[in-house]
Amino acid sequence: MLKNIHVQNFRNLSDLTVEQLARVNLFTGRNNSGKTTLLEALFLLIGEGDPAAAVAVNNGRGIDTAGGMLAVREAFWKPMFFAFDMSRNIVIKALHKMHGQLSLRIKLEWPATMEVPLKELGARPGVEFLSGSALSFAFSIAGCDPAVRNMRVTGDQIQVE
Repeated sequence: MLKNIHVQNFRNLSDLTVEQLARVNLFTGRNNSGKTTLLEALFLLIGEGDPAAAVAVNNGRGIDTAGGMLAVREAFWKPMFFAFDMSRNIVIKALHKMHGQLSLRIKLEWPATMEVPLKELGARPGVEFLSGSALSFAFSIAGCDPAVRNMRVTGDQIQVE
């Protein structure tokens, strides 16, 4: 059972803390106020940093990768970040009654170097540049070293590492 939850930079939640969670909690509010987003944050946290959970969350909102590589970055990853700002990490933390502090950090990472085939630049400018990025999911329990998994664009697919 969770005692509280803290969500930063996730979808429409800039910085939200909910204290004194109980066995049953009722969240009410207007449309687009963050009720579903809070549930999605909980889903990602209990998924222990599995990038497939992020894919499931986006698919539940009708966001998929059908548009190819460019759509994966711009239309698939970007809506996960508050104000579509992918430079700020998503942080989801909660205090679990038995396991202690649970923490998930999601951030966009770029490789230190990358190859850009010149022949591709004429046909699709910048597309190969996007293929070096990855979303990094770092999950930790009660001060243990985080387990890190990545979701990376490879061609027109998403690869989970």
